[in-house]
Amino acid sequence: KALRCKQDTNVILPIVTHLMWEDQEFSQKLITALVSKLYEFKRDELVRCGEVMWEAIQINDSLQSWRLPETISILLRVMNANDAKTPAVTPMLINRISEWCKKSEDVCHYVFTNINYWLFHWLVHADLELTRDACERLLVNLLPDLTDCVDEMSPPLDTDALEKRSLYVLRLLLEYLPEASKHLNKVSFAVASAQDNSPWHLAGYFRMLKYLTQTPEHVEVIMQQADELLQLFGNIDNNRNELDNDKSEILTWWCAMVDINDTLIQYLTSRSTNEIMNLLKCHASLRPTEICIAYNRKTFSAFYKIILLCCRDNEHFLERTLAHNNFLWAVEYIYLSTQY
Repeated sequence: KALRCKQDTNVILPIVTHLMWEDQEFSQKLITALVSKLYEFKRDELVRCGEVMWEAIQINDSLQSWRLPETISILLRVMNANDAKTPAVTPMLINRISEWCKKSEDVCHYVFTNINYWLFHWLVHADLELTRDACERLLVNLLPDLTDCVDEMSPPLDTDALEKRSLYVLRLLLEYLPEASKHLNKVSFAVASAQDNSPWHLAGYFRMLKYLTQTPEHVEVIMQQADELLQLFGNIDNNRNELDNDKSEILTWWCAMVDINDTLIQYLTSRSTNEIMNLLKCHASLRPTEICIAYNRKTFSAFYKIILLCCRDNEHFLERTLAHNNFLWAVEYIYLSTQY
């Protein structure tokens, strides 16, 4: 009631802390009451509720080791149960969890421990783009870029633990590949919004794979599922969506990957002639709009860099490329165009 009445949280917090101190029964009741109402609150009420919840999990008594995981567990269950009914609330809650993760390694630990529970639901299955974007930010907070950890101004981090955590998530994302293909096949293009530039909701999935691909060893792990990746790319491209960020992001990821380890190039050049021809027919649109031109510059810079490296690596691939109609089309409409 105090949260709905816009009561100053500076007044509420000391009272909450006092009542919850060493009282597991009251702590349980208050946490459950707060979290169960989250999807009924307005934005400003959510902010105040978040402040109270943060204060609750920070209470430094003998119950803290119970109260923190209990709060995270209840919160995740409530979000999972209510997301479909009130989806606009979910990204706000994910952003709140991200803020907590920045402040507390303990929160990071418990959120990460439950990653199987929320990762694909928020990153891929969520209908709301805001939810998928918020999930990406949460993952980045849980998995800081190891290349940034060498900064002398940064706080000391357990880089070995971070590397193990990153590799775990990389493998987890790759395990999802068969499910990603099923997801794409389940959602027909007619159902996928024509206004959604990530119609299959895989753009963030590929961005996170790119973020986690940092070493030659990572590439070797990825290449264990190269067949599934190539098939998924082909299925995405076959839908011929001219501004498909799903396709753009997988190509951008592959382009970054070949700079780390050229195993992907060797794999592509060893494909059958039919598979090579399917790769080369990659769909493009030349609508003279700013958004289309910007999309093509990003997407096909990555695509043709990969093709160039394949041609340099393998004469058969070069011959197939030169014989393909899309090569002549690209020379005429992209290479010789003043727009590109």
